[in-house]
Amino acid sequence: MSDIKNISRIACIGTGNVAWRLSEALQEVGMQIVAISGRDEQKAQELAVARQTNVYPFGAQLPPCDLVLFAVRDDAIASVAEKYAGTDAIGMHASGAVPSEVLRVYGERFGAVWPMQSISRTHKPDLSNAFIAITGSDTVTAASLATCFAQLSNRVRVLSDEQRLVMHMSAVWIQNFTNHMFDIAAQLMEERRLEFADFMPLIEEHVQKLHTHSPAALQTGPAKRGEMEVMRMHEKLLSEHPEWQRLYREISDSILKEFIKQ
Repeated sequence: MSDIKNISRIACIGTGNVAWRLSEALQEVGMQIVAISGRDEQKAQELAVARQTNVYPFGAQLPPCDLVLFAVRDDAIASVAEKYAGTDAIGMHASGAVPSEVLRVYGERFGAVWPMQSISRTHKPDLSNAFIAITGSDTVTAASLATCFAQLSNRVRVLSDEQRLVMHMSAVWIQNFTNHMFDIAAQLMEERRLEFADFMPLIEEHVQKLHTHSPAALQTGPAKRGEMEVMRMHEKLLSEHPEWQRLYREISDSILKEFIKQ
């Protein structure tokens, strides 16, 4: 593993949330952001000022660097990376769902990084304990990227493209879908002049139990117990919201199949 590349100079392509926060985090652990480039010149200038570095025209030759971070929209990664083909640096995108292979148009050494963390420009994330998935075009590139990002978090793991995609999909179930359920419950509470905040102790206790119990072991509720009459009453309460009613039924059926109809 003596061929592991020391990454200290980074060029950032993109000016969105991920570009802002990853470039900031890398700079804070001693990395040098040597260039900012993006389609929006004004946003690129703002980010360059924040990182105390220079703006390079979009698609122009970059200064010497060890890593080119393509922090752009998923559907633009390949086309943007192609503009920088031939750069003597590892190319890396920051998507959880896009295969690292799309960067083959950039060069032979490439990879992907995906911090399992909500990232926005308005909120600075704490990455010190965040799970960070790394994918590399080969073992040395993967090790180089993992060594770099281990300076941000103590939970860096090298995964295949497929494993990273499964992690990304599971994060949708865990965070995005769960938050949608919170939103439905909050609206139902508001309709009846009740407070969603009253559920916070329940939510916090459940999350705490997940540290020591499997989700299956923590499953409760009328569907888990096969209480069909209770579920019918709940569905009746949702008669004014047919979409939510159908969603309630489908989720209940899924739980029934797992715990009752085996």
